[in-house]
Parts: sequence; C-alpha cells; structure tokens
Amino acid sequence: MLELIQVVLFGGHRLITPEPILLDTESKIGAIQTPLKAINCSASFNIDVSEHITTSTFPDFIREAELKFPQGCLNVTLTSKDGKIANFSKSSVMYGSPTSVYIKLKPSSAFDESIKYSSLNITSCRKINAAKITWYNYGKISCNAKRPHKSSSLPNNQSRGTAQSCALGRPSAFGSGRPSRQTLGVLEEE
Repeated sequence: MLELIQVVLFGGHRLITPEPILLDTESKIGAIQTPLKAINCSASFNIDVSEHITTSTFPDFIREAELKFPQGCLNVTLTSKDGKIANFSKSSVMYGSPTSVYIKLKPSSAFDESIKYSSLNITSCRKINAAKITWYNYGKISCNAKRPHKSSSLPNNQSRGTAQSCALGRPSAFGSGRPSRQTLGVLEEE
C-alpha cells in the first residue's frame, strides 16, 4: 500500500535532456542537478530514436527500431556519490506512431531503490543526432521477484499475488574508451 501511495504522490517522468543531445559510441557523462531515486522496480529511461525510422507501417517500424537498436546498443548507467551503480540496458520498443518511437531501457539487474543517483553515463552503438532522454519513475508495482501480500479476506492469511522487491544487484559497467564530458539538460558537467 505504501508503494502505491508513493507512485501516486511522487511518480511521474522527468525530461533529462530538455534540449536534444548528440549520442554516439563515445560515453556522455554528467552530474544530475536533482538526483534520481527510483520509487519502485519499474523505473526506466526512454530514448527517442524516431530520426532513424524510415518505414511508416505497423509493425514494420517496430522491427526497424529493433534491428537498428538491438539489445545492449543503448546503455545508461547511474552512479551514486558513494560509487553505487544501476545499469539500464534491457531494451524494448515503445511507440505512439512511426514519428514517435522510443527505446525503453529497464534495469539490467536488480538495484537498490533507496539510493539517490547523482551521475549519468550514456552510450549508443548508433549515432543519434537529436536524442531526448526521459526518466520514468512509475508504473507496474508487481514485477518478477516475489513478496507475498497478506490479506485478511483470504482464509488462513493465504498470500495473494506478488510484488517486486528490487533487491540489491551487483553493479555492472559498460562502455569502453575514454568518455567525453557534456552538459545534458538537467545534467551538469562533472
């Protein structure tokens, strides 16, 4: 119940790059002015890839996005002041139309929801000239990890459903080469 109240009161989305930025194979690193903190396991990033979509028929533009931006192509790593890492690289295609196509990046492993992340590192296997990056911090409350809900309306306090508990994950790093530093909208250069 507390998680539902947090989602309703504090959930939402935040545009990380109010002005579109250039993304490519070179890492972009920036300090986040207002640290990011996940409310629950559904926290994710959406990256606009519409400029790469040339087909306008469904499901062709979905397949085109999946081919041009396969798993692992886009990566976002959040880092806390004390060095804890959350990696977002598990991708799926989100769309409104062929002119509004996004890659949604979900955490690649479990992460600690209590940490405030103050730095962002992002890479792309394909150049994106005008990338818009949005942080989403609401959505499904039930996910993969099981934590039983107790209900007095069920006999003998049997459990009903499950909810995600984003346990601490092992940090993973990605990218190679020397990262460049760039101001990313609400990000400040480190």
